[in-house]
Amino acid sequence: MGEAYSAAPQSERPALLDAMEQRVRLLLGQNEGEKPEPTLFDAVPKAEPARPKLKAPQAQAVSPLELPLTGLRQVGEKRAALFAKLGVDTVGGLLELLPRDYRDRRQVTAIADLQLGVAANICVTIRKTTLARTRRGFSLLTCQCEDESGAIALVWFNQPFLEKKLRPGRQLMAWGRSERRWDRLSFIVQEYQLEGENEGWAGLVPVYPLTAGLSNRSVQAVMKAAWQRAGSYIKDNVPADLMRKRDLLPR
Repeated sequence: MGEAYSAAPQSERPALLDAMEQRVRLLLGQNEGEKPEPTLFDAVPKAEPARPKLKAPQAQAVSPLELPLTGLRQVGEKRAALFAKLGVDTVGGLLELLPRDYRDRRQVTAIADLQLGVAANICVTIRKTTLARTRRGFSLLTCQCEDESGAIALVWFNQPFLEKKLRPGRQLMAWGRSERRWDRLSFIVQEYQLEGENEGWAGLVPVYPLTAGLSNRSVQAVMKAAWQRAGSYIKDNVPADLMRKRDLLPR
């Protein structure tokens, strides 16, 4: 068709151009009413326009004070249920559990200086241990102990398992009260610690409200963990200037 166009006179060339255009349209399948045949480029999926990325809403950080007690390594479900009996469900609630009393174990009282009915902290050496049963079926563990000033019998009620632990020759610290029983002086032990066991015996020791299954020592351990975890999150409710003016201690 190109050669015919070149040989045609000038007046016929427009008609030839129209014929060539129709021919091209036919070859490409683009005549009116016809759909163009698909090409390799049509098989490639068209890229969708980029959509703006939406930021996921950030969850608000929970204060350690609001964590359940089971968030502490020392507290499982059973122990958490015991604390719940005291009205404590969260770490912050535990830190609000105030002691009902304190035991002053900063000083050691000699056996010779014990006063009847007065709580005291003593340091003694075990000489002999005896386990007996009362007429009512209770166990009575008695340790004959002494220090440089004298001797006394330390008494534990219903704790027969301590017999193997309280061996002669061992030294222990004990907190309790002295009483006169069976015409002799006895020391009723409320709390004790053997030499070489965990530190932290001496000082002002808090005594917490308890329930069956919770000992004062266990509450102290959990309280220490709670303080390390969330103590720094406790805020003062009183303005700083007023605290300075009234010379108030921080919360």
